[in-house]
Amino acid sequence: MVYANAKKADNLAKWASKEQASSPEAKAILLILNDYEFVAAAMRDKAFNLCLYKRMRYSVVVNDWDALRAFVHEKRQEVRRKTLFQEFEWMANKFKKKPLKNDHD
Repeated sequence: MVYANAKKADNLAKWASKEQASSPEAKAILLILNDYEFVAAAMRDKAFNLCLYKRMRYSVVVNDWDALRAFVHEKRQEVRRKTLFQEFEWMANKFKKKPLKNDHD
């Protein structure tokens, strides 16, 4: 619920600063990002089925990446690590490159 409320505010990047690190919003955002990072890393190593996950979660992944992108970029600059959440970014971009197709066409 905390993430959903923060997402509605439409500026998740503001929660990426060190000053906000202990806020419930920043913690919720990081939980979501870490979950996506785990799933994307597993898909990249073929431990999880990318096609199945894409069919189940395409819109959520793409929409969440669009909402979280600014937060991730701010956090990367803050910690000086360009690789932070790169697996999630890879997954979202892979989904966007080949959008989900309608099975009924």
